[in-house]
Amino acid sequence: MRDGQILFLTAAILIGNIVFSYQGFKNLSFQEKFLLHVRSIVVNKEYHRYFTSGFLHADWTHLIFNMMSFWFFANNVGMSFGPFPFMAIYVGSLLVGNLLAVQLNKSNFNYRALGASGAVAGIIFSSILVNPYQTILIFFIPMPAWLFAIGYVLFSIYGIKKQNDRIGHEAHLGGAITGVLLSVLFQPEIMMQHTWLFLALILPTTFFLFSMQLGWKWKSISSKTVSKKKLEEFRKEDFSIESEINYLLDKISDKGYNSLTEAEKKRLDQLSKKNKQ
Repeated sequence: MRDGQILFLTAAILIGNIVFSYQGFKNLSFQEKFLLHVRSIVVNKEYHRYFTSGFLHADWTHLIFNMMSFWFFANNVGMSFGPFPFMAIYVGSLLVGNLLAVQLNKSNFNYRALGASGAVAGIIFSSILVNPYQTILIFFIPMPAWLFAIGYVLFSIYGIKKQNDRIGHEAHLGGAITGVLLSVLFQPEIMMQHTWLFLALILPTTFFLFSMQLGWKWKSISSKTVSKKKLEEFRKEDFSIESEINYLLDKISDKGYNSLTEAEKKRLDQLSKKNKQ
């Protein structure tokens, strides 16, 4: 019975990701409407993006890699915890990963992200916490699961600090740690069995996030800051002319012309004239 339920839920997640991502491949406006976008969330309160962005992907390679990773670990988590915890770990990791991404990038209104990586990381780390000594393949190289997990957390922290690639390290870290915490919530005995691994994952993450909250100087993520500006102020420096126009036109399409602030109306007029030159 449980086998069938887990298989059904796994297939539903796979199909949902494939269908939603394919629609985004065909229609970039659709993708833009549902991906993770800081300004749309912080200013326009489009909170659905926390969830919908997890079913979009940049391209087929991105989609296939995430779904294969999910498939390899899903059954182990589902059979270890049951259908409801399995879904809670997937969805919870997705949401917390995206929440962390927005929180750490809230001063960069043009930050965009998409993909199921946070949710998949949660499933992978849940599986690793259940069996740290399993062997996993990383680019065809066998590695102890516990070593991969620790390295993944440290690499994600490094990636967040450096911000020199296009990888969503924030969602990866948030999703992975959420997978660990929810696994312990559903089966507390796991923490007693593998306390060393639990601490090795949680302690560096906690220290890093606490230091980020304190605003320690070694982070580079704050290179763009608008903490002293009103959220309603239109931030020209974060947008290309095309993306500014698209943003304003999308807002008009969704909520009407009168939904624009006076500053946005003026800016649209300026951009329209500039774009015609």
